[in-house]
Amino acid sequence: MKKIDIELFRFNHTTDYLPYYKKYTLKNVDEELSVLELLNQINEIETFSFENNDSLLCKINNFYLKADQKVKEVVEKSSTTLTIEPISIYLANNDLLINESLYTKSLDIFNAYLTQEQKEFYLSTYKLDYFASNTLNFNKDYIGDHCLIAAFDIIEQTPTLREEILGLITDKSNGIYLHTSLKNRVFAYSKENEEKIQKLLDMALLQDPQTEIFAQTPNGIKQKFSDFNIAVYEGVEASSAIKSLVEESEANYVPLSSKNDDLNLKSYKIQTDLTHKIAGTILLEAKDNNADFLIVQDPSHLEIFDQQQKKIECAIGREINLPVISAQQFVQLLEGQKDQKALNFDKHKTAITFL
Repeated sequence: MKKIDIELFRFNHTTDYLPYYKKYTLKNVDEELSVLELLNQINEIETFSFENNDSLLCKINNFYLKADQKVKEVVEKSSTTLTIEPISIYLANNDLLINESLYTKSLDIFNAYLTQEQKEFYLSTYKLDYFASNTLNFNKDYIGDHCLIAAFDIIEQTPTLREEILGLITDKSNGIYLHTSLKNRVFAYSKENEEKIQKLLDMALLQDPQTEIFAQTPNGIKQKFSDFNIAVYEGVEASSAIKSLVEESEANYVPLSSKNDDLNLKSYKIQTDLTHKIAGTILLEAKDNNADFLIVQDPSHLEIFDQQQKKIECAIGREINLPVISAQQFVQLLEGQKDQKALNFDKHKTAITFL
């Protein structure tokens, strides 16, 4: 290669307020030069901090890679101008060195399942997978792809631990549901790692917390529903959570014998008419028992009972026109929310008339 222009990230947390980039130009660069060798050449021009071995990880032109990568391969995939940065600018300590204290503790959630030696293996082998995740740009508490790979391996080796391990990685705030693909981010992208995480995600979705359908409680009840008649469709996965909230709201709870009827949603696209007829019997039972509205636990139920209500009316040959809301919307109402847009009531097909 005739010439490479370099912009090197520089920052010392003890003296610098903000990072900056130093520019260098190297001429007649050896075709077989590795990133590490390139860094050493720059270091001869001007000393900077980096880990001088092949295990060094860094970010070049938005690709995350190991320092043993050939420079010519990086140039071929990006540009002859190389912007070299640490794997985490947010955790930058001194030039390409970062503070890894939180990362080294990240596998502690598996202390009961992994030895210290095994933890060190995952920390060293999948470090790049953790820091390359785009999710960290939005949620720095994300569990990390290295933890997900470890979780998959534990389950594969000891299937009886499946539920325990899934319980550790399915937190909605920072668990597996936040995983984003490393394709086009890691220079030597591993399809195998992504496949492991996708298989793990499939396991998690089988017991997705959404199927617990109601996991939210109001932050104090500011709005009562005295003199209202409220019915609840619970679905196959019965729960008394909403019934309790209805009673706390001082409304009259309308019991439905059909509250746990299966809507056959898995075959909905094949047996649409059947689902509409089952939903129709539930809605009519609520309406005939003078319910002012129906609460459903799952968003997929709202899609059927509200969005498809006109088609349901056609399927059963009778007008219904019964407002339907989700459990989450009911919680918002109890908290005092009355704005139709904030509640997403403006997107309902059946008008919400009781506000």
